[in-house]
Parts: sequence; structure tokens; C-alpha cells
Amino acid sequence: MKNILLYFKLASSKPTLIRGVMLSIVVGSILNLINQGDRISEFQEISLLKLLLTYLTPFCVSVHSTASTLLKLRKVAD
Repeated sequence: MKNILLYFKLASSKPTLIRGVMLSIVVGSILNLINQGDRISEFQEISLLKLLLTYLTPFCVSVHSTASTLLKLRKVAD
């Protein structure tokens, strides 16, 4: 239980969230161009759900990876 609380504390820390947002902007934009580039270039309507998920997925992966790594590093240091 203590590890879960520490994980969420690390995941919600400002540096972790900033890292997640920055990565999400870069990777999400690239993925959005890959997934919906034809619609964007032809000025067609894009799927807002796909757009949201395209940015949300790399954000979640980044936050989870960062928090998990920091948690493991704390265990090794103890």
C-alpha cells in the first residue's frame, strides 16, 4: 500500500507531469499526422476522440514510465 501511495505521489509531481505534457505534444503531434494526416491536408473533419487519445496515450505512458523508474530507484537506494 505504501508503494502505491508513493507511486501516485511521484506520478502527480510537477516534473513528471511537465515531462509527460512535453512528450505528449511531440509524440502526439507526430502520431496525429500519421493517423489523420490525409484528413488534415484535405481540410476534412477529424475525429476528436482519435485526437484526444493520440495525445493522451503518450502522456500516460510517459507519466507511468517516469513514476515507475523513480520508484525503482528509491527501492535500490534504500
